Amino acid sequence: MKIVVALGGEIADSGLLRARVAGAELTIAADSGAARLEQAGLSPDVVIGDFDSLSESELAALQERGVENVPHPDPQQRTDGHVALQLAAERGASEVILLGAGGGERLDHQLTNLLFLVAEEFAAVPISAVSLWTEAVGLHGHETGFGRDEARFAGEPGDYVSLVALGAVRGVTSDGLRWPLEGVDMELGLAGAISNELTGSAGGFRIEAGQAIATHTFRKGRLPGG
Repeated sequence: MKIVVALGGEIADSGLLRARVAGAELTIAADSGAARLEQAGLSPDVVIGDFDSLSESELAALQERGVENVPHPDPQQRTDGHVALQLAAERGASEVILLGAGGGERLDHQLTNLLFLVAEEFAAVPISAVSLWTEAVGLHGHETGFGRDEARFAGEPGDYVSLVALGAVRGVTSDGLRWPLEGVDMELGLAGAISNELTGSAGGFRIEAGQAIATHTFRKGRLPGG
C-alpha cells in the first residue's frame, strides 16, 4: 500500500509531487502537515500529533470532513513525524512518499526528518522524500542487513543526481552519470558526488558499505515527456 506522510515543512505543488502521490491509498498528516497539504491542494485522511501547530478551528474543520484524528501517544519522546511514519507502517505501508520534510524554520526538525530516510526502524518500508522537483531516498550498505543499497532515477539528460555520505561510505559505483564512479570511498562532509548529471534517461548510485542519501533533481522542472 502506498501511503503519503505529510510533515510540517513547505509542500510546494509540482508535477513530480502529483506523480509520486498518485495512487496513494492513505494520506497521513503530522500535525501542521495537514495545513501544508491543504495549501498544495491535497487533503489528509488521518492527522496525528500533539496539535500544537493546528488551531482549534482547523482541527474542527478537519473532523467535520471526516478526517481521522489520532492523538500523539507521547509528545516528549517522539516527534509528530516519527509517530506519523510509525502509523503508516502499522497501517500496512509498502511504500511511503514523504512530503514537507524541509522542517520550515526549524533546522533540528529538518535534520531529523531527512534522517528518517536511513532509519533502521523504517528500512523495511521504502521512503521517498519529495520537495518541488527533487526526490531523495536513503541507502544502506550490505553489512547493515537491511534497506536498499541502490538508487536509480528516471529523468532527462542533465538532471542533477547527488549522493550525500552520512559517515564513511565504501564502494560507491555509478551508472548513467556524466562523471562515473567505480568503487569510490567517501567520508562524511566531503562533497565527492554532488551535482553529477544523468547522461540519458536513467542513472544512479550503488554503495557497498555505510549509509547515504541519494537525490535527483529535475532541472527542467518537468517529468520526461511532459
